[in-house]
Amino acid sequence: MSTMIDKENDAPLESFAGCHIGIVSMVRQMAELPELISPVRRFQSITHRIEDFFNHVVKTHHSEEEEQLFVAVLASANAGDEKAEVEELISRLTDEHRVIEKAFVYLIPQIKALEKNVVPEFEAKNVDSLVELYLAHARFEEEVFLPLAKIILGRNDNHMAALGLAIHMRHAVDDIRGEFGII
Repeated sequence: MSTMIDKENDAPLESFAGCHIGIVSMVRQMAELPELISPVRRFQSITHRIEDFFNHVVKTHHSEEEEQLFVAVLASANAGDEKAEVEELISRLTDEHRVIEKAFVYLIPQIKALEKNVVPEFEAKNVDSLVELYLAHARFEEEVFLPLAKIILGRNDNHMAALGLAIHMRHAVDDIRGEFGII
């Protein structure tokens, strides 16, 4: 009978000891905070810059390719099979630009919501798909289109110089706009 009384008397102490399990668990989790700060800051930096990156880097890059590089290569391509190949490549790359841009437009509101600690229906696979799509696009462009462009534009130094000047002028205009807040 004395053991029964002891257990009843020890119950309040066991309750205190039981609380320690939850407290110790949380304190151990708190110990992880310093190592989690850097990834959180990196996350915030990326989410904060994503929309400007898309509008001022990705779209500008696609525009430069479509309005200057593709036009210059197409204008310099020899008639016949070469021109047909260039047209096909440009069509593919331009279509990929639109798909990439749509993927960004779809994801940006979701990413911005994450920045504000609102968790929408966010699927990491959509980010993975965009990354894979862009990497495949860039690889194809660098391995197939740009070497062909170099051959075609390299036949005439004036064509390469004209492309360089057009890109330089476009960047100069963008710099002036940015300086005066016209972007």
